[in-house]
Amino acid sequence: MVTGDVSLGGITAVATVDELAGLLRQLRRRAARAHGDRQLSYRELAAKTGWAHGVIGDYFSGRTLPPTDRFDVLVRILGASAEETGMLATARDRVEEGRRAPRPGLPAAPVPRELPRPVSGFVGRSDQLAALDALLDAGDGPAPPVVISAVSGTAGVGKTALAVHWATRVAGRFPDGCLYLNLHGYGPTEPLRPQDALTGFLRSLGIPSADLPLDVGGLSSRFRTAVADRRMLILLDNAHSAEQVRPLLPGTLSCCVVVTSRDQMAGLVARDGARRLDVDRLPAADAVTLLGGLIGQRAAAEPESVVVLADRCARLPLALRIAAELAAARPSASLAELVGELGAGPRILDLLDAGGDADTAVRPIFSWSYRHLSTRAARGFRLLGAFPRTDFTVSTLAALAGADDARRIVGELARAHLVERVGADRYGLHDLLRAYAAEQLAEEEPGGARSAAERVRDHFLTTAAIAVESVYPAAPDATRRLPEGDAVAWLDAELAAMIALSDQAVTEGGSTFPMTLSTTLWRYLDRGSRYSDALVVHGNAVTAARAHGDRGQEAAALGELGQIHTRLGRYEVALDHLRRALDISRSTGDRGREATALNRLAIVCSRLGRSSEAVGHYRQALVIDREIGDLASAGRVLSNLGAEYADQGRFAEAVDHFEQALHLARDLGDRYGEGNAHNNIGLVRSLLGHYEDALRHYGLGLTAARRIGDRAGEGRVLANLGVVLTRLGDHRKAGEKITAALRIHRDMGDRAAQAEALTYLAELAHETGEHGAALDRYAQALAIARDIGFRAGVCRALNGTGRALLALGRAEDAAGRHRQANDLAADIGDRLQAARAHEGLSDCARVLGDPGRADEHRAQAAATYAEIGVPHTARV
Repeated sequence: MVTGDVSLGGITAVATVDELAGLLRQLRRRAARAHGDRQLSYRELAAKTGWAHGVIGDYFSGRTLPPTDRFDVLVRILGASAEETGMLATARDRVEEGRRAPRPGLPAAPVPRELPRPVSGFVGRSDQLAALDALLDAGDGPAPPVVISAVSGTAGVGKTALAVHWATRVAGRFPDGCLYLNLHGYGPTEPLRPQDALTGFLRSLGIPSADLPLDVGGLSSRFRTAVADRRMLILLDNAHSAEQVRPLLPGTLSCCVVVTSRDQMAGLVARDGARRLDVDRLPAADAVTLLGGLIGQRAAAEPESVVVLADRCARLPLALRIAAELAAARPSASLAELVGELGAGPRILDLLDAGGDADTAVRPIFSWSYRHLSTRAARGFRLLGAFPRTDFTVSTLAALAGADDARRIVGELARAHLVERVGADRYGLHDLLRAYAAEQLAEEEPGGARSAAERVRDHFLTTAAIAVESVYPAAPDATRRLPEGDAVAWLDAELAAMIALSDQAVTEGGSTFPMTLSTTLWRYLDRGSRYSDALVVHGNAVTAARAHGDRGQEAAALGELGQIHTRLGRYEVALDHLRRALDISRSTGDRGREATALNRLAIVCSRLGRSSEAVGHYRQALVIDREIGDLASAGRVLSNLGAEYADQGRFAEAVDHFEQALHLARDLGDRYGEGNAHNNIGLVRSLLGHYEDALRHYGLGLTAARRIGDRAGEGRVLANLGVVLTRLGDHRKAGEKITAALRIHRDMGDRAAQAEALTYLAELAHETGEHGAALDRYAQALAIARDIGFRAGVCRALNGTGRALLALGRAEDAAGRHRQANDLAADIGDRLQAARAHEGLSDCARVLGDPGRADEHRAQAAATYAEIGVPHTARV
């Protein structure tokens, strides 16, 4: 890596904070040589950045790892080139990744192969293909990023076809896989947000998306780490701007990035070193060749008509393919007749972003195809313009058109090349065609878009309600009209469409759809751990509720947002949403929503170690639920209150509440509640030493969770199973179960559950004599628990850390951890952890030669264990 005549070496070998700091010092020295051998002082750097000079000193000394945003600012100030900046960012990400929790037993990273199928009959573009090959072959290493962009910004010119054709041809040179994503830069929907694109890529790379930060910077950092040193091809299709693309770029040159866009991407070229490749309309000869290949022998019989037809299609591949399909669909007509009809078509659809060039128009081609549809197919096509996505199913089209022959309609549209099959029972259309459909709808049916939108929204709400009720029944007499697997599959497949409809409704205003969608999907979104999607759905519901002045729906949506933020460990944000939901519910006299808000507030209070508040909220919620007869909600509160009693060591009361919840869930057919109750009962039975009974309940809980796709419940049960197997001495299976649980919790983004699973892995390491590994895992659990304010998790990790330190011969340090745990346990009312703290302090005092103090702590531990019924007295 060379900037001027000074080399910045060792970037790819960096693995520690010290080594990263060494690179920063190299940069600082190099910058000094460029400015008369005078280095910028820490105070001068502080003045440039606004940071404390002591903090900057920590960055350069290796005491602190700079956050991503600060690191990027620092290296730019020190004169790093664009290429160096990317590699340095990757080095920094690699260091951070090395400090993350180890993931024993995780499978090897997948090799994604996501390129779409190349178009048939690809013709020409030899110069562009050769240019791409040359860029890929340039130098000894991988190619720099490449941008494919039509200078004029013309749509339909074949940028995607060229990129996919070339990428498919060279895919074998990328052993670590190919990523593809349509960024929807120009189309019926808003451009894809970089954070959503990054989440999709990280899923493809086998990395749990919800384990990642929700901000773009953090996700981009994680992506750069994931692809560092991998030889991959990344195709970013239909980009809107350099700002949309930049977070998706790798930090090293081991990957080749291809971007297609109607924009010239000048910023990406200037700042990020991309190479622009201009794609214009097909040369006349290639356009004629493409038509000839698509039309067949009739083209050879009327060569002049083919030339004219190519010209009328503006030599745009999209238009040429549609025209060829139309010609094939009318075998009795001569090409001359078809060309004549095309010339008489309606006004031109201007494809230029800047407008004005009638030669690059394809509206006549679209019109030609559209005018030859049957009446019903034409109406079905234009109603697709009311749908906010370019992919749809037959049932979606049926709802839009109010038609019972939608399959016949979509077949006719496919034969006319106006839509194409993109999956099983799923079709898509080019964004230009979708725009043309919307235009025709506005002209021919001025009120058609709104009525079609209402029909399709009703369709999705009705089907979603059936699907959710099929998997998460809320009443004992619920009619399950879909098998569970089919219901979950439908919800997963159509969630993006429902969110798009919700966004559309918020933008247009006047519709209650966002509110109803929120109340329909909350169980699916929450229990399926679709947290980022839930934030959008419920956020739209809040916006719509406020626009309609519907305070009840506002409270409901705020409550759902509070629940999701709780899952993500964002407790202060959750408290704010839930308190507002509670205030609104009380002011409107909505007792049901008041109980729900109280229950969820109690959960947050419990996580924050405010046990007495939690119990008070739970009891208020239970009273309300029983008064209004909401048995399903009462069951949830009973389970949560039982868990709070279990944390306090009140196991008899806990089991009583769990059993009440179990009976209610069985009566209601609530498999979620049933599985949760079994898991909770198993947890208490395990704490009391009844391991076989615990295993039985865990087995029932795991079956229930897996049947309904409750991944959070599955993770909890697996982690608890691992604890029992650890106690029983089956360490191999214990490790498998807890590791699987940790994977699920990371995938969901439930950081409190991650801390618990890491604590269980640490306990397992301690039992097998791997005390160093145990200490490391306790440290990771402690860091997470402290970061999110999960005080019970902090307490458990502190006690575990004390045990590990004592085993490593550090009795003084161990005693300090147990004292911290004891103080915290007393504050949050966790009697079990208080007993374990005294047990640890007894062991430490004995090692330190203070048998009297050891006996005092032993007696306190034994008394508490006896009071709560935990069989640890023999060990003490």
